[in-house]
Amino acid sequence: MDRDSIIYYLRRRLQVFAYHIFTKEFLSKTYYFIMLRKKLHLKNPKTFNEKLQWYKLYYCPQNDLVVKCADKYTVREYLELKGHTHLAPKLYGVYNDADSIKRVDFFAFDDFYTFSELTFTPGAAMMPLKPYSFDIEWGKHFVLPQSTDNFSSGNFL
Repeated sequence: MDRDSIIYYLRRRLQVFAYHIFTKEFLSKTYYFIMLRKKLHLKNPKTFNEKLQWYKLYYCPQNDLVVKCADKYTVREYLELKGHTHLAPKLYGVYNDADSIKRVDFFAFDDFYTFSELTFTPGAAMMPLKPYSFDIEWGKHFVLPQSTDNFSSGNFL
């Protein structure tokens, strides 16, 4: 769905509104039914999907380690503490705003790499790049507008 469309805008605002009004359990059950046409059983989960939903609703939010390791930047602190920094991919830089990303020299990187813009835009801002075959200006135009959405509210499944 195009992020510039009015339908996308209204859907996101409705999701954020519902996130603040309803419980996470209700929203998960509703979205689960919409997507899978099945009732979500959280009291006694049987299927793998039901167990994943239970895990995300009841275990992950209370576990500080899960929250820390879900962030692609802060997980590095945990890996360093455990002596496993070699497991983390090479970090070329941390860019905290759209202006700093505009100044990145993409040609200074390896021939093939993944550029991930900001932590709060999960998946949406990741793209493989080959500097010699990729339109960098188009990439900046595609990636940077996504940094304005806060995906932590409204994404309950």
